[in-house]
Amino acid sequence: MEKDSFIFYRSFAEAIDDLPDQEQLALYRAIKEYSLNETEIELEGQAKTLWKLIKPQLSANNKRYKDGAKGGRPLKNNQRLSEEETTGYETEKPNNNENVNENNNENENGGFSKFSFSYIPPESQEVKEDATVLFNKAREYWNELGIKPECRDIIMRHGDIPDILQTFFKYNWQEIKNAIKNFAWHRTKADRNYHDPPPYGSLAGFLKTGVERYFDDNALDQQFKKALSPDARKDQEINESLEADRIAIQARKKEHEDAKNNAVNPDEVPSLTEILKQTRKNKGGYNGSN
Repeated sequence: MEKDSFIFYRSFAEAIDDLPDQEQLALYRAIKEYSLNETEIELEGQAKTLWKLIKPQLSANNKRYKDGAKGGRPLKNNQRLSEEETTGYETEKPNNNENVNENNNENENGGFSKFSFSYIPPESQEVKEDATVLFNKAREYWNELGIKPECRDIIMRHGDIPDILQTFFKYNWQEIKNAIKNFAWHRTKADRNYHDPPPYGSLAGFLKTGVERYFDDNALDQQFKKALSPDARKDQEINESLEADRIAIQARKKEHEDAKNNAVNPDEVPSLTEILKQTRKNKGGYNGSN
């Protein structure tokens, strides 16, 4: 069933106004073809970047139109969108309550807010991983590790887009994931020998300024580990030595048990106490340390 009309948002027009004339024309044509015929046109430059923001809303509208034509039950007002419908750069969720039945009852909350393209670097088209994919991977991993506050945003908010995109241009997914993991460890498992982590406040805040501080394992200690006082360093050395002795004693105990079990005459096997005394006498410590 062919569509005779489609919804076009004012926010689309405001964002497109920032493009050069030729790219504006190409993008308007792309929106028209995709909305009426579901034909996708290849774009270049900033128009290609902006299309990634616009397409998810158009896809959601097309799907609702087709569902309505089949007589499907309307979506509930609070029903969440599927992953397929919401993985765009939109700075607002596609409008589930929008009536797409040719009466042009546009909800003013549809579309996304206007923002400047001045922050997008020339190499943006060279980015290897889609920013929406990276953001959703980061959101899922952040929540999986139980970092608070939980991130419930499935899209980047328009005010956060410039700084987050800069992070995505600079770091790949493995580096971002490692940064989140190190931050989670710092917040939940680091002892008093570490300074408190910065108060990023949210995943978005962390993506904007925290990845560069946490993506490298060594940088974590360099930036946040406190310098030990002479007394604290001595206590640490003593504790490390005691721990090494404990491990060595457990090893000698296991060797003693094995020797008794394998001996023809177990009574001839020296006692554990004698073995430990001899070990300490010969090596200066159970673990061989002086």
